[in-house]
Amino acid sequence: MPPEVEVYDAYKFGYDSAGVKERNSAGIGDILMVKVHQLKTLLDRSKCMDANGNPIPGCRAQEIRLFIDGRRIDSLSPESGAPLRDDGPLHDGTLQFHLERNSANDETWTDILGAPKIGPGFTYHASTISVGLENEYAEKSLAKNFHITRVKENWFWICLIFLCIYLSALIYLAKRKNLLRDRRIDASSLNINGKKMILKENRSSNPSPPPPYSLARFQMAFWFTLTISSFLFIWLITGAFDIITTSILGLVGISAGTTLSAVVIDNNKNQEMINQTSLLIEEEQKIKNSLPDLKDEIKKALPQETHRQMQDELRTQEARLKIIEPIIEKNKKLLVPKGTHGFLSDILSDANGISFHRLQMFVWTLILGLLFIYSVWMRLSMPEFSATLLALQGITAGTYLGFKIPEKQD
Repeated sequence: MPPEVEVYDAYKFGYDSAGVKERNSAGIGDILMVKVHQLKTLLDRSKCMDANGNPIPGCRAQEIRLFIDGRRIDSLSPESGAPLRDDGPLHDGTLQFHLERNSANDETWTDILGAPKIGPGFTYHASTISVGLENEYAEKSLAKNFHITRVKENWFWICLIFLCIYLSALIYLAKRKNLLRDRRIDASSLNINGKKMILKENRSSNPSPPPPYSLARFQMAFWFTLTISSFLFIWLITGAFDIITTSILGLVGISAGTTLSAVVIDNNKNQEMINQTSLLIEEEQKIKNSLPDLKDEIKKALPQETHRQMQDELRTQEARLKIIEPIIEKNKKLLVPKGTHGFLSDILSDANGISFHRLQMFVWTLILGLLFIYSVWMRLSMPEFSATLLALQGITAGTYLGFKIPEKQD
């Protein structure tokens, strides 16, 4: 019976001799040294040779592979041309592996590095290191509690600080600088009376509240924030850059298109109302200016027929004035900037209160966001949403925009 093969040590190549922590930790891109007792026996088995160097009939040659926690790391063979000879027993030696992640071993690395624990073990995964033949089990190992590095701590803190600054700036700009709020109506094209009304509203002793939050702008910020956070998280662990999937581009595009369309719809409706109000105010002023002269002419009119015609014209203009004055007042109230009622109330409500189409868009965005976070956290990859899910997101956005066209301003 051949001697038993056993891994008795593992360490990172080029570690600082003064640091035990560096010796017992390695990550993707590092070189891992594995010391093996009876390495010659393992090499002979991989070449289908017996202890005397004779071929074993019916045996199939196999590659030596690295095993982490009993999981074979595919396409990862010893890097050195020949195993390194140790100073210990004659048949012992060291295998050298360059830790790399590729399409062949991506799933295994995902299981090892994914779903990090919140706490001390976040930046590493405590593992057992072993070797073995590619179609056999891992050999017995004493190299336990070796730290497979998920994230280099220096880069982790740099990215965490960056994200904290970004989120703080986003919240500040959203609350104080109206980044995620609807834009105020520009009624500067109204005549002097209209402008005085709006300026008076803004100069009151109690300043008007900020504009309401925008559902479309929130959705765009939501997907942008998730995308950059996930990009940094995956890059820190895997070192990969080309990780944004086509479905994520689709989601970002849908949110951007929804925001742009919502702005266009709001601007068109507001401008239409401003134009209508301007014309009505001009007509109102024209009628009011003409009424005194018309009344004077009626008093001076001598022929009965002329007097009757002027009376009819007076009644017509007064009737028209009664029609347009309420419309002007209504439009002025609608053009007064609407204030916020709180984040959730703003994004879920229209002029008639909580609306289902807004709730639908908000809830579906959160559901896809949770699936996004789960995929990134557990699988270290951005999700590839199906065309059906993207279509459903597009339908909710289209429904929101469709209801927004006739939506009243309150």
